[in-house]
Amino acid sequence: MGHRQADGAGRRQRREWRVWLVAVVGVAATAVIAWHTISPPAPTHSAIRSVVLVTIDTLRADHLSAYGYQRATSPQLDAFMARGTRFAWALSAAPTTAPSHVAMMTGLYPGFTTVGVLNGQFPLSPEASTLAELCREAGLRTAAVVSNAVLMRPLGLDQGFDSYDDDLEDRELNRVWAERTAARAVPKALAQLAQLRGSPFFLWLHFQEPHGPYAPPTPWAQAFAGDSLRLGPNPELPVGADNSGLHSIPAYQRFDDERRPDQYVRRYDAEIAYLDSELARLFDLMTGSGLLQDTLVVITADHGEALGEDDFYFAHGHSLGLDQLHVPLAMIGPGIAAGAVRQRAVSNITVFCTILNALGLSQEQRCEQSDSIWASLLAGEEPPAMLGYAGSVTQWATFQAGWFLRRDAYAPEAPVFAPAGDPVTDTRYRPLGEQLAVLTGERAPEPQEQGQIRQALGDFISRAETARNALASKRQPAAALPPEQKERLRLLGYLR
Repeated sequence: MGHRQADGAGRRQRREWRVWLVAVVGVAATAVIAWHTISPPAPTHSAIRSVVLVTIDTLRADHLSAYGYQRATSPQLDAFMARGTRFAWALSAAPTTAPSHVAMMTGLYPGFTTVGVLNGQFPLSPEASTLAELCREAGLRTAAVVSNAVLMRPLGLDQGFDSYDDDLEDRELNRVWAERTAARAVPKALAQLAQLRGSPFFLWLHFQEPHGPYAPPTPWAQAFAGDSLRLGPNPELPVGADNSGLHSIPAYQRFDDERRPDQYVRRYDAEIAYLDSELARLFDLMTGSGLLQDTLVVITADHGEALGEDDFYFAHGHSLGLDQLHVPLAMIGPGIAAGAVRQRAVSNITVFCTILNALGLSQEQRCEQSDSIWASLLAGEEPPAMLGYAGSVTQWATFQAGWFLRRDAYAPEAPVFAPAGDPVTDTRYRPLGEQLAVLTGERAPEPQEQGQIRQALGDFISRAETARNALASKRQPAAALPPEQKERLRLLGYLR
């Protein structure tokens, strides 16, 4: 993202969580995600010459076998992640695709860029500095393969890439929305690796599965059909009039006469298993070609998916619950401990500064919000303690010292509402009040500690509001895009 000036104004489950619900005073503002700590110094020497960043859409950490899930959804991912260090508690910077990826690619939280917290309504400013731009300036070749229409060139994340493959050949099942399935994306990824080998490079690979609709090909569509796993109440749900998933099956997710949640959870898991099987070819190439001798591979997700939490089904973007933010994160490469699992919470925004550190490109002014975990990776230690923030359209969140706090802009008794004048979002927001949860450790925070957490979150919200106001004049609404881009996005389902 444009550097830490204009575009950074202020640049500087189903798992059983122990949850305490408390009342919240209504506050109206736009939520954002952030994260703040002092990073350890970058190592002076590194064997890393190249980086492969793999981002998976809509993937909950707790539906991977490696994270304790009961179904064998991810044998290939599990085995490959075990070649490096995995993080038990990685939290995303946003619950939707555009702001989460922008945060990872710029090291700036959603409120500190022109993209903001919405899912692509505002493009990234050309003034922004991206990870790809910094890598290319350092002499690396840069390439990307993306599979979601939101990540196509109009978003602006193509800046800095020598090659940006966003030619999406497939369409979703129930709406005219472009995507690329793993069967098409993996060959593209293999071809890019073949072209890039021989010189230092940065390659970003984005995979669409398990984003809905959950429609993996045969035989994966029937995966897990015969097991007896039940994840909770299983009443029939109506098909919703929109895609919010509130007390209903989102319209774009519907499958024939399937109406029970377990049927859709099984399909979600089958999508993961399908992607996992396709990734085998990519992982085989990486392990068999010697690539891992001088390459850092980072695997993470942009956000999770509601599977009944807060009465939302098969949807994302409506809240900052742990179902939306808890994502996998693993780093594999020379000097990184194999088979290690770190328990201290980190954010996927740390990808930005960690990659810069690994390549020896880190500069203090590049990492004002994104903290690096590179030194701790090489030392085989837990990452440094961090204070992280998260946000969406109506909520803010923070985590620190193993605790997670979510604050809603509205009191829980406020009515459900749909955003006005938003050409992208097709959802509804249900005020949820405040939630305090324990991520790691054995105790809830004491009242004084709760006050400190709330104060930190309030201070960040103030900074984010200041940044948002400073960036207002630089934002170009999607409605102001050139006519040909608007029409293309409309046909793809990106605009209504």
